[in-house]
Amino acid sequence: MQIKTKKDLVKSVVIAVISMLLLMSLLAMAKDSLLLAQNKTNPSPYDKQRSAEIEKYLEDAKEYFESAEFTFAQIFYDKALRLDPNNPVIQEKIEECKQFRERQNTLSQSAPKGEKLEQYLKTKYDTALALYKQKKYPAAKKEFEEIWLIAPKEYKGNYKSTQKYIAKINENMSEEKKVAADVKTDDAKIKKQQIENLIDEGKKLQKEEKFDEAIAKYNQALALDRDNKDAQKLVKKAQDSKQKAIATSQERQKQQLADKQKTDEEANKQEIKKIVAFGEDLLKNDKYEEAIAKFNEALALDRDNKDAQKLLTKAQDK
Repeated sequence: MQIKTKKDLVKSVVIAVISMLLLMSLLAMAKDSLLLAQNKTNPSPYDKQRSAEIEKYLEDAKEYFESAEFTFAQIFYDKALRLDPNNPVIQEKIEECKQFRERQNTLSQSAPKGEKLEQYLKTKYDTALALYKQKKYPAAKKEFEEIWLIAPKEYKGNYKSTQKYIAKINENMSEEKKVAADVKTDDAKIKKQQIENLIDEGKKLQKEEKFDEAIAKYNQALALDRDNKDAQKLVKKAQDSKQKAIATSQERQKQQLADKQKTDEEANKQEIKKIVAFGEDLLKNDKYEEAIAKFNEALALDRDNKDAQKLLTKAQDK
């Protein structure tokens, strides 16, 4: 009995130890989860420092970019990109720097030098303003950008407004594109409705078996949209129906003609029969000449009529 009690005690101790270990494990897991959540909510000092560096590089790059100093602008964009390698906006700005620097070099080579440059820039600025007022935005933007690209530092103060005008032009051109897109959408809707109306009219005409008129409607729809599958199918269907209708009509006319011929033949037979009967009456009354005339009349209508031939011979023998 004493041995059993010791076993129970050992068992109880083991269970207590296991329970304590499980509790400690759960507490550790809870602590780790809490720390992970805090790290997600509060970025590390390193992340904050990196973001601040990127922001500073972008500010410096923007300042050089606006001054048309693209080599320096690209240097700072490159620095920002090294800290944020997958940023598409920074990548795009670096490409812009390359494109504008190349254009700047080309324009600088062809622009006048020295004192003539100032007059050249003034003339170009006046031209750009006139184009802007005429709402010829692409041409105006080109002139303003060229001033921005080639004006030396000592002249840039005179043309500070070029950036403002370029921004306004971009805004106006964006709005014009939006309006044009809306107009295009409206035109497309109107065109679609016109096509649907023409197809509906064609279907109605086709039901009335006015195939040529129906085909004309479908072709009008195809003139608006040559790839319209419905109109293409309906044209073919109308053409097939037209051919079938023509074939049916020809067959009906042929049958009508055959029926008429049969009717005419029957009527002719009856007429010949009457003439022969009349001639036979004349023959019985000994009116041979008149009878012969009637038999000949019958043979003129049917030269193979056996009755008329036999009676004619009989009358002639009298």
